[in-house]
Amino acid sequence: MTLIVRSLICLMIAAPLSASAATLRVPSQFATIQAAVDAAHPGDTIRVAAGEFREQVSIGTDVTIVGAGALRTVVRAPEVLVPGDESGETAIVEIHGGAAVTLTQLAVSGPGSGTCENGALNHGILVLPESRLDLRFARVSLIQDTPLASCFRSGNGILAIEANVTVRASTVSDYQSAGIVILGGSAQIDHDVVAGPGATPATAAEGILLTEGARGVVSDNVVFGNGCGSPDLGCGPDFFSQFQPFGIGADGPDVVVARNLILDNVVGIYNFAGTDTRSNILIGNDFGIAFQDGTFHARGDFIVGGNTGVAVIASEADSTAVLERVGIFGTSGPAVQELECCGFNATAQRR
Repeated sequence: MTLIVRSLICLMIAAPLSASAATLRVPSQFATIQAAVDAAHPGDTIRVAAGEFREQVSIGTDVTIVGAGALRTVVRAPEVLVPGDESGETAIVEIHGGAAVTLTQLAVSGPGSGTCENGALNHGILVLPESRLDLRFARVSLIQDTPLASCFRSGNGILAIEANVTVRASTVSDYQSAGIVILGGSAQIDHDVVAGPGATPATAAEGILLTEGARGVVSDNVVFGNGCGSPDLGCGPDFFSQFQPFGIGADGPDVVVARNLILDNVVGIYNFAGTDTRSNILIGNDFGIAFQDGTFHARGDFIVGGNTGVAVIASEADSTAVLERVGIFGTSGPAVQELECCGFNATAQRR
């Protein structure tokens, strides 16, 4: 036996066999999802049977959690919510520590039983920096307090901070503040339904927001019901002194907003600082598309109804929007508005 062969045999004997990924089952093996997460090793799959699981789940390990269906397996907010150790905020599911987590075929649901002053439900799913979420064929619903109220940083369906997020073929609905918020990091949000609570007098809800340098694609979604039911909340039609809830909002040139169906919001798409749009259908929004403080290009968008088709707004910088093959029909007010403040110029160019 040669020296090389003997060395290879010694290495094979000495090297530990890598553990294969395991499947952990809830509730047959583990009474709670959190118990299964605590026992899991990176790469394991946790299968959760149909039923309601009243718990908060904190995940810091690379795992896949599979339910029995988004209408059958529900992770429900418990009666009393505890702030997460990593975030200091309350969430039904928190992903942290750089973990890569897949959630599929299950629901994450409130409502929370707290109030703005005590025990508010901040987030349905919270994804902390350097972590990853892949959410598919799932539901996130009723992320709100009792009673529904306008609480600061409370009632977000999904909030991701400097993380990587995919939300696909899922429903996010009946949130108190916002459906999906991406702060930095990157996101792929497609083929989802994002349904706000409508124009309630208690809240001003927004659908999908990518901001603070976030990169990503928002495409092929249905987004509706994001509004404001009371001027006491500070909302209204004046872009310079009030704010306007939106279906989809984005800032910066690294976001694509395309092929979405957007209905019955105050603003259908609200873009800042150079985010472009293409081939979206917008129906019955008070304002179809608003472009503010930057250079924009809209291609092939189709706007029907509402008050104004496109608003180009200059408040902190000159704004120019090129509207290429943008169809605007049946608005009660102007098809295109140019709104200027503070010495800055707003220009719309129709082609």
